[in-house]
Amino acid sequence: MKRRIFALILSALMIMSLAACNKGESGSPNTGNVKTDDEVNTIRLITGMGSTLERDKNTYDTIISESHPVVLLYYGDENKYPKLNSALEDYNKSEKEYLLNFLNENKDYATECYLEGNEYFSPFESSVTSYVRRADTQVTSILYFGYEYTGGVHGNYYYHGKNYDTKSGKELVLSDVINDKDKLAKAVSEQLDKHWSDIEFNESFDIAEIINDETAISWTLDYNGITIYFMPYSIASYASGVQIVTISNEEYPDVLKAEYKNTPSSYGIELSSDTPFYYDVTGDGVIDEIFAGGYESNEGDSGCIDITVNGESFEEEEWFYGYDATFVHTADGKNYIYYEILRENDYRETVCYDLSYGVKKAGSVDGGLRRIYHEGGDFLTTQDALTNPEGFYLKQTTQKLSTVSGYKEYRTGDDGIPVTDDTYFTFDEESTFTFTLLQDLEAEVYDEKKNTVNGNKTLKAGDEVLYYSTDNERFALLKCSDGTICRVEAVYDSDLGYIAIDGVNIEEIFDGIIFAG
Repeated sequence: MKRRIFALILSALMIMSLAACNKGESGSPNTGNVKTDDEVNTIRLITGMGSTLERDKNTYDTIISESHPVVLLYYGDENKYPKLNSALEDYNKSEKEYLLNFLNENKDYATECYLEGNEYFSPFESSVTSYVRRADTQVTSILYFGYEYTGGVHGNYYYHGKNYDTKSGKELVLSDVINDKDKLAKAVSEQLDKHWSDIEFNESFDIAEIINDETAISWTLDYNGITIYFMPYSIASYASGVQIVTISNEEYPDVLKAEYKNTPSSYGIELSSDTPFYYDVTGDGVIDEIFAGGYESNEGDSGCIDITVNGESFEEEEWFYGYDATFVHTADGKNYIYYEILRENDYRETVCYDLSYGVKKAGSVDGGLRRIYHEGGDFLTTQDALTNPEGFYLKQTTQKLSTVSGYKEYRTGDDGIPVTDDTYFTFDEESTFTFTLLQDLEAEVYDEKKNTVNGNKTLKAGDEVLYYSTDNERFALLKCSDGTICRVEAVYDSDLGYIAIDGVNIEEIFDGIIFAG
């Protein structure tokens, strides 16, 4: 039986109700894109989420919470597209204000419900999550998924698209990007019949009327066309979920205006879990229906990765506590899904699944997209969006002279698995350590630009050095007070049970070492 959007969510909501208070590649065959004289390249974005919550002062149970989305231009890129930056900041602010208002307006009622019977109480919540659908020098398109619960049988959820002209920062409306709304309405009807034939539509709904009223639908402008989102009750019942259709440039070449078909040769698209994503991965000119989902490990049970293409499911048992999925299209026309898997102790792994011939696991690398926790009152954490497969950062925890997070720059390899040319990690500035030498230490003078060794240097007892980097395998780099970079070979001695430099325990060489766990 064909999966429907939010099958897992709706199941959880029904359980919740029992506990509620009684109140493309240019010109490539699988995108339908066209070449123009203006080259379009990806831009870099950061996404994130901040949150606020109210707890019971005695039990510390959560009573009500809000989670607001953040979408930003990459660090230092604000001046490249100042008008887009302003538009994104304005929307971040409006979403935060809306969600904080939700919390303030509902916290008294939520507390009342909690006190009436906290054994069966489900916390009130309102959250909005962002997904980057397109990010290039012409168009920036963000999909927002919102969910709200205030007691009762079930919560409410919705999708909302925000589409911007990257250079001007102007928010695009449907008529800006569509040639003919009648053709769009016809295409939407055909795709609804094809992909949603197993649900019962409302008898009175009129697709042409809904599309002509530009406020009645949500949409995103994608690399392969335009995607329309119909909310619950819009054209079908609540239980039928959200209906999503993609009008691809390949199947409907006259719908989208030509300038919006010009896209980068490679790109990444953030995917919403267990929600249909439509893209031609089989190369036959017809979009395929793809689900990237799974369920997490719980109470000793293993989890599962579940990718479905046109009803054919690929499943793999995995032990994890969370995941994010990104669709990756490369310049040579290949398509992959990257799963960033969260395991114990915040260990992350990026797993690549190849969609070329069905679904198969290509391989994996340690690390996940770079994340940063921002000090402040709303617990804001941001992460890099993988918009460009030819250049992105993966971050992991290193364990050489101390426990330090660092990142390397990667690109999608010929087999889909991320590869890097970087030997050493770049440490986050807030994660670095300064050591004091407890004894003299002979080190190599290292030129990081040329990756060469230029003689030796004796570090004296009492000197302070910055733990600068490591390859997490053999070497560690130290930065001296005069700016010199020195390299030492630090290896784990399995017989002695510790990391040593020239046979000496590093704890006897450096004061200030800190290992987590």
